[in-house]
Amino acid sequence: MRTAFLALGWLLIGVAAYLAIAMNRADRHMQAFRVPNAKPNAYALVPIRWKRSLYTAEGQRLVGRAWRLMLLMYGAAFLGMLLLSQGVEALP
Repeated sequence: MRTAFLALGWLLIGVAAYLAIAMNRADRHMQAFRVPNAKPNAYALVPIRWKRSLYTAEGQRLVGRAWRLMLLMYGAAFLGMLLLSQGVEALP
């Protein structure tokens, strides 16, 4: 049972890493749709800059995608850590 926990835990950590890369790509893609008259410091800190009001209509749909990717990334990482901790506790 512990090997299943460890394998699933590492798999979820890998999924979280993939989701982090996807989230970064979505953020970079969103930057092409900035509102022209917004101040540059409004885009300084991720994820604070993920507000629909800071992007054009085309970029607003990407904002929701970026938030979903971040939620999935943190969820996969948390579950992966839980499974890894359960697998390590079961070691003799």
